Amino acid sequence: MVVLEYDLQKNWKILKKMKNKINDFFDAFYGSRELTSKSKLKKGDNIVISSQGSINGCYGFFSFQNKHIAPLISVPRTGSIGEAYVQEYNCSVDDNCIVLKPKKELEIEFLYFIATIIREEKWKFTYGRVITPDRLENIKFDLKFYDKQKIIIIRNRILKKVENFLHERSKI
Repeated sequence: MVVLEYDLQKNWKILKKMKNKINDFFDAFYGSRELTSKSKLKKGDNIVISSQGSINGCYGFFSFQNKHIAPLISVPRTGSIGEAYVQEYNCSVDDNCIVLKPKKELEIEFLYFIATIIREEKWKFTYGRVITPDRLENIKFDLKFYDKQKIIIIRNRILKKVENFLHERSKI
């Protein structure tokens, strides 16, 4: 028990020193309510993002006008709670997710960094303590952990998977 208390004290000291919050860089809001029910959507060319925890949250391609200009971060608030994804293509996001839109132009690698921070913090959220835009915006982090070179490697792996998905879609 003493070890746990020590770790909590140590982590609290670190947390108190962190000066940056997500809302310093992003606006957070719920996705589109009009996409809650997808049963009437017709197949098309535009990406719809939902709360599923695979394929970067891509639910499918529909004839629904894109609501968001990339890049942005989508964060599921149901299903795969807290599995933050960077969206590098224009898309629409349903209301099972929260959208983080950069307040100004940011390096794409920085969006991946923030998505990682959110994933590390997802343990705080459940169906009883849901993710809200306000709770997301108030997550603290330290910029000294931002390592652009490592993120570039990870991003390239993710983009390869997304490109494979887009290629497979073109065969349908």
